[in-house]
Amino acid sequence: MKNKSYIFLFITIAIFVVAGFLYVKKANAPINNSQSTTDNSQQATNNLQPTTDNKKNTANNNQKQETIDPLDNALSRITKKPFGIYVNPKNSPVNPERFTGYHSAVDLEAT
Repeated sequence: MKNKSYIFLFITIAIFVVAGFLYVKKANAPINNSQSTTDNSQQATNNLQPTTDNKKNTANNNQKQETIDPLDNALSRITKKPFGIYVNPKNSPVNPERFTGYHSAVDLEAT
């Protein structure tokens, strides 16, 4: 009797494993594309045609082409620990220091 229950349990688990495998395989199956190749090429040529908007072009020409730094004189604002120095409690410019390692940021005075 015990032997029959083990066989029944094994067959039940095998059925669930096979059903799960088939379900996952069906869920990942590729969907057939019903568009023809000529439709795709026509869409591609339509997307390549430039759209011109006179208002946008004139606005871009009127703007100055220069970058603005987020902080004026950022290098002179560096305080205490610059980027990349090795810091430990013995040589740190900030007391008391508990950090040991390379300083991987720059502290700036913003106000």
